[in-house]
Amino acid sequence: MVSSIKMIRFIFTGHIQFLQSFVRKDKKFFKKRFGVQFMLDVIRKYLSSDDLTNVDAMKTVRSMILSMINYYMQKEVSIAEINAIVSYVICCQHELEVLPK
Repeated sequence: MVSSIKMIRFIFTGHIQFLQSFVRKDKKFFKKRFGVQFMLDVIRKYLSSDDLTNVDAMKTVRSMILSMINYYMQKEVSIAEINAIVSYVICCQHELEVLPK
């Protein structure tokens, strides 16, 4: 029997990988629609709690979202995106929220 934490991690990972495949196909559209600020807000709102039951799953999903942000910023970077990242780093309470795996 698969534990609920492993199942949640599997579902989150599948959704993020599905989203990443779309982002790779049309990076400009997704960056404009769901930019760096949006992704960081998702991490802040849904993946930064101290809920100990889903720590491993949250770290995995957070790491995947941060890698998507990294992909967004490989060529063109705006000042607003840099500002969003700097404010995210300043506001993080735990260094694990900033560093991917």
